[in-house]
Amino acid sequence: RTMSAKRIYEEIKFHLNNHPEIEHIEFLDLLFNGNMKVLEEFCDLMIIKPLKKKLKWHANVVIRPEMTEKICKKMKEAGCHHLTFGIESGSQKILNLMRKNYKIEDADTVLRNVHNAGITVTCNFMFGFPSETEEDFQKTLDFVKRNIHYIDFAYPSRSFCTIEPHSYLEKHMEEFGIIPNPINNLYWKSKDGLNTYPIRLRRSEIF
Repeated sequence: RTMSAKRIYEEIKFHLNNHPEIEHIEFLDLLFNGNMKVLEEFCDLMIIKPLKKKLKWHANVVIRPEMTEKICKKMKEAGCHHLTFGIESGSQKILNLMRKNYKIEDADTVLRNVHNAGITVTCNFMFGFPSETEEDFQKTLDFVKRNIHYIDFAYPSRSFCTIEPHSYLEKHMEEFGIIPNPINNLYWKSKDGLNTYPIRLRRSEIF
């Protein structure tokens, strides 16, 4: 589903031709760094052939070790002024259950790299993913505390952890020990009673 760097560049050019007043681009792709080669080629195009002076852009990205300080500085030069990461949890156990496919230590490094490049950082977090314990939640708090100087905005999910229709969680509730609530998918609970809506709400308030 990835477009080429040239296609992304040409699409921005098209919109600027039609709306020369544009000063900011918002990429809605949730995986803007899914293909690092495309990302770097796009940045090269924006640097070598700038479409507009001081054009800024924001994107949603994932933690991956290829996000070096060198790459982040190139993104900054290409106009990136803000990146959003779905960190979700500071517990490696929970990240593995979420199939996030990254290591906590890589998140520590990448957030520093982005910050040091002069790019604003937003991190999203959720609470009460199935199997999350108080210890796991504490690791999320610890993650924020040790990275506090590299995170500009820490955004808590207002629905904590919802069983979304057609999601992996909805299709594997037995695997995760979930008791659903047919009236509202916010109010599910775990079979052991240790993960309920009030518990998730409390964690959000503490966060």
